[in-house]
Amino acid sequence: MQWLFGHVPGFMALVRFVVFCAAEHDLRGFFMTKAGARYRARREAQTASYMRKMAPEKYHGLLVPEFELGCKRRIFDPGYLRALHEPNVTLTDDPIVEVLPHAVRTKSGVTTETDVIVLATGYATNQFLSGIQVVGREGVTLDQHWRSFDGPEAYNCCALSEFPNFFMILGPNTATGHTSTIMGIENAINYSLRVLKPVLDGDATVVEIKREAEERYSKQLQQHLQKTVWLAGCRSWYTKETPDGRKWNAMTYPHSQGHYWYKCLFPVYRDWSYTVCPGVPVGGCHDILTLETSDDPQRRALAVPAQGTDDRHLAGPPCLSPGWGSRSPWGDVASVWAGPSAA
Repeated sequence: MQWLFGHVPGFMALVRFVVFCAAEHDLRGFFMTKAGARYRARREAQTASYMRKMAPEKYHGLLVPEFELGCKRRIFDPGYLRALHEPNVTLTDDPIVEVLPHAVRTKSGVTTETDVIVLATGYATNQFLSGIQVVGREGVTLDQHWRSFDGPEAYNCCALSEFPNFFMILGPNTATGHTSTIMGIENAINYSLRVLKPVLDGDATVVEIKREAEERYSKQLQQHLQKTVWLAGCRSWYTKETPDGRKWNAMTYPHSQGHYWYKCLFPVYRDWSYTVCPGVPVGGCHDILTLETSDDPQRRALAVPAQGTDDRHLAGPPCLSPGWGSRSPWGDVASVWAGPSAA
């Protein structure tokens, strides 16, 4: 296979495409449709049979799930089920309530001698950029912004209003339950570069997604997620509860990666706002977005101006929104400024 990769032009791309198609084929099992239900029933029977065959019978009740396939993250067996047959392995869901000098005691009162304790407590999900405080316009933080949406979200999984020139890679709803997240990361990078092109080329200073576009995208995405197995009733790290008791999914993308690739290939530029600082080089205006970390309490993240910001950010020249009309956003910005100072 390696020889073919190195000597047959296009063979590696063909293999990648075949793997992509095989993974995308599993996506149908995540939708709450008749076809999806048939797919899940067939795969559930296959996986349950495999687990009962490979694992000790005494553990079947603990291992074989009762929820629908895909509601929680699917995992592959690297030899775990076979290892449960070892005499020094015990599987239990009895919670540990006390750690003794050479043992642990569980809730039922059983004491088990131990030499080493390895804590595997999982990880935080439905959280993004935790440990880093990102501050946007008017001092708005990411957490404050997301509270207005009931949970983490982002336009096309990477952009937020009130946070100009700011894009997230592996942002909200980038992950999938059926294929590699790497493709989502690659698409998000390419999309961000397309939207940022006027700024990178020096034709604009600021690009920001419009609030109404972000709200529309977020609402539609959550509506589509309601029709997937991820909200089928089990408790999983895909979802969290909103203050009013609804489930919010900030982790998974409800469409195919081919769909996301297409959306990233053709940005909807009318959903974006581009602004310019007349006579000021790109990056030459005043900060409105900062990063705060424990090591560096006020590190500058980018230098862009904003029309309508408070006095702290108006020491430099004002920004003007270019009147694009039917023009491409990376045209000659100087000729299409709409503001009174454009002349």
